[in-house]
Amino acid sequence: QGHSMTIGGVGGIMEGDVVMVDTHDLEPMPEKIYVIHIPGDGVTLKRVRWLGDDLWLFSDNEDQIAYPPFRADKARVIGRVYDGFKRLPVRF
Repeated sequence: QGHSMTIGGVGGIMEGDVVMVDTHDLEPMPEKIYVIHIPGDGVTLKRVRWLGDDLWLFSDNEDQIAYPPFRADKARVIGRVYDGFKRLPVRF
């Protein structure tokens, strides 16, 4: 849910997309996307990036005020996103 990982409102990981997660891959690596538990914010997807000498969690959304970065060492990694696909609407 949400728009923190959308790019330009039309790309990236969109609300309703499905992602595959490796729950054994728990070591944050730069430029990879992880399922993260952020205290007070819940479970979310974030991209890991270096900021100075520390790893931080970033949204792909350009609105860094609405989606500010968060220190990786203050969050719990649930797993690395390794694949995803767009959910297609189902009609009955």
